[in-house]
Amino acid sequence: LDVVENYKTIKKSVKILANKVEDAKKDGVELSPQAIQEVNQATRRLISERNLRFHMEECEIRNAQPSKLQKLNELMERAKETGVSDVYIEEAQILSERMNDNIKARDILDKFNVYPEREYPEEEEIDPKQKGRQKKKEEEKKKKPKRKKKEPPFVYPDWGVELTSVIREVDTITQLIKRCEEIELDQEFLDSVNIQLSRFKKEISYRKKLEEEERMLAELKKMKKMKKGKGKQLRINTISPNFFELNE
Repeated sequence: LDVVENYKTIKKSVKILANKVEDAKKDGVELSPQAIQEVNQATRRLISERNLRFHMEECEIRNAQPSKLQKLNELMERAKETGVSDVYIEEAQILSERMNDNIKARDILDKFNVYPEREYPEEEEIDPKQKGRQKKKEEEKKKKPKRKKKEPPFVYPDWGVELTSVIREVDTITQLIKRCEEIELDQEFLDSVNIQLSRFKKEISYRKKLEEEERMLAELKKMKKMKKGKGKQLRINTISPNFFELNE
């Protein structure tokens, strides 16, 4: 049989099959090499199916563990090699994907929890009637920048050094929580994720602003350097041709 409804009977079936082969040998029945090969193949397939289905019952999506997921994937590969029915391979594949996504979601939340918190500058609300005055104030601030206290550098965790990595993790968990029922994420988990997503929305916006400021500062330094170089060249070009003759 390709499909055995109750996998718990498989061990018994394998034992019966082995006993029949032994009985045939005792009775002097000569089994062909092909028959023995078919018996061995069927035995390997049945044992692989039993091991896979037994482990699948032990796996939980809600409390998925990397070690159990790894074992499930190994048993699934073995089942494919021994010709276990696609019915069980497909069930194992779905279980594996859901366990993997549950683990991934919990890992991302753990990353968010260890990402340091910081205060973000409050954005001033601009009154349309005061728009002109507001613009003037901003220009004055640029002309007379206030000296700020030097704050200690913000230390990013390894996974969050690159902003693209942070954005990727936010996008990933946003998609995962949409499948919360499928991958068995409880309400407490979802509440924690939503709090972090609100924080990381501000964090990403703030870091984009910092990167833009750094880019503009680098461009400004480059322009000043180029201007300085042009000034030196201009001074050299304006020296009188007779200057060197007069000094000989």
